[in-house]
Amino acid sequence: MKNKIISLITFFFFNNLFAVINSYGDSHTILNKINTPFESVTMEDINVENLIKEDESNIGKGIPMRYAHSFKVDFGMENSGTWETLNDGSKIWRLGIQSHNAYGIKVLFNSFWLPEQAELYVFSKDQEMSIGPYLHSHNNSDGSFGMPLIKSDHIIIEYYEPPNIKDEPKININEVFHAYVDILGFYENNDTRDCGDNVSCSSANAYEDQTNSVIFLDMGQYICSAALINNTSQDLTPYVLTAYHCIEGLTSIGQYNNFTFYFNHESSSCSGSSGYYGHSETGSYLRAYKNENSSDVALLEMADDPPSWWDPYFAGWSRSTSYPQISVGIHHPSGDAKKINFDNNDTSYGCSWYSTSTHWCL
Repeated sequence: MKNKIISLITFFFFNNLFAVINSYGDSHTILNKINTPFESVTMEDINVENLIKEDESNIGKGIPMRYAHSFKVDFGMENSGTWETLNDGSKIWRLGIQSHNAYGIKVLFNSFWLPEQAELYVFSKDQEMSIGPYLHSHNNSDGSFGMPLIKSDHIIIEYYEPPNIKDEPKININEVFHAYVDILGFYENNDTRDCGDNVSCSSANAYEDQTNSVIFLDMGQYICSAALINNTSQDLTPYVLTAYHCIEGLTSIGQYNNFTFYFNHESSSCSGSSGYYGHSETGSYLRAYKNENSSDVALLEMADDPPSWWDPYFAGWSRSTSYPQISVGIHHPSGDAKKINFDNNDTSYGCSWYSTSTHWCL
């Protein structure tokens, strides 16, 4: 059944000056000095109970954890939102998107091109959380663009263009994601399982480097664990290793995708339950994979290097076929803040999904 969209015009007012914090922590101000209403669309209500039942029935079937419902839409500058021209000749385009009771919302742009000096911001209606500015340098060759989850059930996309810009921007949204699971713990404790120690516990001290390689991977509606890995050239190409079943059907070899990579999504204390979600980048390419009949592995290359101040670690690896003693496993169980598990120095053995000896088990 096709997703239905209920479009409603709603009105709310913008403060005289609104300062937002971009992903680098700098303060920027949009000089909007005119309070005007603008269009906001409201998505159809979803049946969360049915979605959760579907998710429970998929446990153990090699399907990544789903946390969001996807609406297929067509919202662009030509058919949605509201344009405004300010006294100095600059322009602003705004569109609100509401999805009732969502823990968070994000959108996918199938057309995205910003002129030089233009800026794009996305923020919650209550102005509690914001991302941006996105700039001309964020344009991708394939014209698509993705973004992290915003804490709100009502977000605003705002495009700002200074005077005398001749190039036409291209903004069109083709997908809206409604987070029906509080996957990042915006509002509540999402650490619901006793599935290892927090990596901030002293038990993990000896594995700080390896901990810094582990990534919380958001593939749109789904999440998985992944790891930043080194290569034989040791040139710090941002390769990320994850499972093929995490990305199956979502991207193709060499194709740009809008997966989001969260670094340092972990608790600040040993007993804490909430993680940190301030270090994220969106965009990668699939470079190689083997499906579930083989080793169920996928190799991604991030479109941008993770900043050095995030302290990313490029984990090593070995092709040895000797049974290793695997000391620890580090991951994000069910999207929890980063955890570490210990194997009590057991020796691993060969196992697989469907063939023979494609994985180490313990």
